[in-house]
Amino acid sequence: MTFWSSETFKQQGKLQTVVSPFSPARVAHGAYELSLGREAYSTSSKDGKKTLLAEGEQFVIPPGQFAMLLTEEAVKIPNSAIGLISIKAGIKFRGLVNVSGFHVDPGYSGKLKFSVYNAGSKNIVLARNQAVFLLWLNKLDVATQDV
Repeated sequence: MTFWSSETFKQQGKLQTVVSPFSPARVAHGAYELSLGREAYSTSSKDGKKTLLAEGEQFVIPPGQFAMLLTEEAVKIPNSAIGLISIKAGIKFRGLVNVSGFHVDPGYSGKLKFSVYNAGSKNIVLARNQAVFLLWLNKLDVATQDV
């Protein structure tokens, strides 16, 4: 198994619609930078409802709180690859921890949901369309049929 390079991601990303909408500028260091989407939910919400974010609107995750964040982009993982996901280091170092898992199954199609926890001591402020998440693709030796 090998990881896709930035060059492969740019080439295959366009051909296979791996990320939609796709922007070559979001490919760096062999990963695609996914952004915070329209929907977010925090356990600190008093009414228990999801927050619908306008373009550029901020979302705050207080210390000690969980949140569910949806990506702006949809992904379509090829049957010949598995996706690995993370949070960008600059945000992770402020205390945001991904607790939802670290892979995306071959054949998965749709937006990604990240369950996160603010383990830091300060509010973590994110904005819609901010690059927050990373997606790497790891090529399988053969395409799997059990997606």
